[in-house]
Amino acid sequence: MLDAVRSHPDIFKGVAIVDMDASVETLRALKEQGIVGIALNPTFHGIDYYRHAGALTEKLAELDLFANLQVEQDQLRTFAPWIREFPVRVLIDHCGRPTVGDGPEQTGFRTLLGLAETGRVHVKLSGYDKFARTAYPFEDCRPYIDAIVGAFTLERCLWASDWPYTNGHNK
Repeated sequence: MLDAVRSHPDIFKGVAIVDMDASVETLRALKEQGIVGIALNPTFHGIDYYRHAGALTEKLAELDLFANLQVEQDQLRTFAPWIREFPVRVLIDHCGRPTVGDGPEQTGFRTLLGLAETGRVHVKLSGYDKFARTAYPFEDCRPYIDAIVGAFTLERCLWASDWPYTNGHNK
């Protein structure tokens, strides 16, 4: 990734994975190489792994790097306090991966919508196959998409694709 960014800095930027105790110097060196954000993935590592991520988040804010956060169900509730406390920009992956069967009023999804007021949180409209219960075109995701766009506006939403690294199911 760093080679691609270095080879085409006007085209590519990167999002890196770092240890939770990464130093400001390490993060600064990554930024100088074209890294613009750090990926945090509680859906893979679990909540406990990120229990003290506030310290890393504070460093990201200091360096104007964003946190790319992939959560599911109500995991976002754990991260909401430090998202509000530290002036870090946050990109929530895959619509926050709500539990579609629980409806848009579920706690984790309401937490996501509430973070719109910070003005620093953006949402990727992507990964529908990771949380939809229906096959393409994932009509059961529509109420969630509409609520996200309503709360964040299109100015703080972006469309994304996992291609070519999708692990989703073909429904």
